Amino acid sequence: MKVLFYLVHPGHYHLFKNVIKNLSSLNYEISIIIRPKESLEQLLKDDGHSFIKINDGIRKKNKLAMLSDMMKRDYRAFKIIRHIKPDIMIGSSVEITHIGKLLSIPSIITHEDDYDNMKFFSYSAFPFATNILSPIGCRQGPWESKCIHYPGYHELAYLHPNHFNANDKIKDILGHDKYFLLRFSQFNAHHDFGFNGISDSIAHELISILEKHGKVFISSERELDPTLEKYRVKLKPSQMHDLMNYAEMYIGDSQTMAMEAAILGIPAIRFNKFAENYSITVLDELENKYGLTISINNRNTEKLLKTVKEFVENKELKNLWTERRNKMLNDKIDTCEYITRFIKEYPESIQKTFHK
Repeated sequence: MKVLFYLVHPGHYHLFKNVIKNLSSLNYEISIIIRPKESLEQLLKDDGHSFIKINDGIRKKNKLAMLSDMMKRDYRAFKIIRHIKPDIMIGSSVEITHIGKLLSIPSIITHEDDYDNMKFFSYSAFPFATNILSPIGCRQGPWESKCIHYPGYHELAYLHPNHFNANDKIKDILGHDKYFLLRFSQFNAHHDFGFNGISDSIAHELISILEKHGKVFISSERELDPTLEKYRVKLKPSQMHDLMNYAEMYIGDSQTMAMEAAILGIPAIRFNKFAENYSITVLDELENKYGLTISINNRNTEKLLKTVKEFVENKELKNLWTERRNKMLNDKIDTCEYITRFIKEYPESIQKTFHK
């Protein structure tokens, strides 16, 4: 069986890397197409994967220009996929849904967001997708009939204890002191326009609080002020989850990394314009049901600093988060095993409910 994975973001590779390993061990023929964003290409190279690259155009806020770029990618991907002739395509890419329709190849979209928070993507992809895989509760609106919900998160495909064991040698690189992780996103995706996060001045205020209790490391997609550059962590992209696993706390404006920290049981604070103003099902559940993350709107700097002070002074914080994480893990499935079985048993898997 030929399976094509179409990856657009490093998080998509993490979602599928263990699935790819599982299917490869069963002699499935795997093809990978990527649009190289952030560290995606390097992650694939580090793990020894071959792949085909389709470059994005320059990011534009104009929807007409975005539509033009999408059509150009469709054309380039069509020529590649027509040659590969996969039996099934899976990913979080608009292109596979369009090409799947044209070539009569099933296209499976994995989507952890709510459709109303990513309307351009949803309206471009969902009408053409064969099926949509989403965590329970995610809103997929007019395309709910195509959606198959499962009790898990994308991050449980690679950070579930069945698959992730942090390498404690990271401490030899970073030092054996307590440390805190700050993350600054670039906010240049089509659904991110206008959603700013942690400014340099707020970063300095956070550092002044945290440095009294340990080291501070910054992971940043954007350029840093020279006064902050000394805090930038210099690691391979593949080492980021090891870094996060041993952090005392995560504070950032990244949605994905807030999810990852929460899944690992690390106290996670998300600070951006999405927070409190927008309902994001998976983050809402991790916050309101499991208490693993806190969302603070970026207009409320006072609340951010107050929460950080309370966290660093709470001696039971780590034990509390461990208990909360265990409750979450008890409720959820191993997403890697779920997606592996879904592909292996497709299309019969559409009608099946997979349990823990």
